[in-house]
Amino acid sequence: MKLLGAAFCAAAALLAIASAAPSRYTTLNASTLVRRFEPLPLADDQLWDEAVCKGGRLVGLMLGSDAEAGPQITETKNRQPPSASSEWQGNLIQEMSTWKWHNDFVEDVYGDMDESWHVQSVVDALNINGKPKSQGGKMIPYKVVHGDPNDKNVAPGDQKYTVNGKEYRCTAAQHAFTINPTDGVIIGQFLESPATATERTWYRRGTPDELPALRKLSDIFWGYWNRDNPNIANIRYFWMMDIANEDTEQLIARVLNQKGKKSAGGPASRLT
Repeated sequence: MKLLGAAFCAAAALLAIASAAPSRYTTLNASTLVRRFEPLPLADDQLWDEAVCKGGRLVGLMLGSDAEAGPQITETKNRQPPSASSEWQGNLIQEMSTWKWHNDFVEDVYGDMDESWHVQSVVDALNINGKPKSQGGKMIPYKVVHGDPNDKNVAPGDQKYTVNGKEYRCTAAQHAFTINPTDGVIIGQFLESPATATERTWYRRGTPDELPALRKLSDIFWGYWNRDNPNIANIRYFWMMDIANEDTEQLIARVLNQKGKKSAGGPASRLT
């Protein structure tokens, strides 16, 4: 729980720079393209209160011990001995294969914070390496997809697989993210959960018993964080980029507004 707490505090510090994606536009001005940021609407009281309660509960759980938190979480409340820890541990290479997750091709641009993402000022402010490993940097981009890459004749959302005698259907969910184990950074970039993906591929939302047991983003991140990483306790920053969720955008905008800060510019805003 202490490790999660450290990650959460780092995430809070990065809330304002987590690609607080204000709608970006460009405007022609004296033959020069200039980036312009439109202000985001602020979260209303209902959305704000819900988020505050959710965040407060999360912080409360992380401040307690693993044994204290376990009984307070629906999924682990009946576990003996009490524990809130995930059932998924280690690098999850075999488990990912069992549940039909596979590594897909990912371009180096996902790991290039300067040329591709244009957030070098943030990288500099955090004193981290923002170049992909292929260019001598520390950023390692990944893309994982829920489906069978060898089954070319069946659409990803129609592919089938079997675990423990039960047949499941692939969802075509996909996650693109970048990890910098040296500087202690996990960056979420394009994230689509299995449940969300089924709305696109199955034309309905899959029920929990239809989805892969290994489906939580936090577990997938943890598996990759455990790969070729000599110091898994070195989680310093959890960074979400290119946020598209409107509720999240409005919450970020309200936080920044209350702190007298803007949702554009840089290099970063630290909030406490």
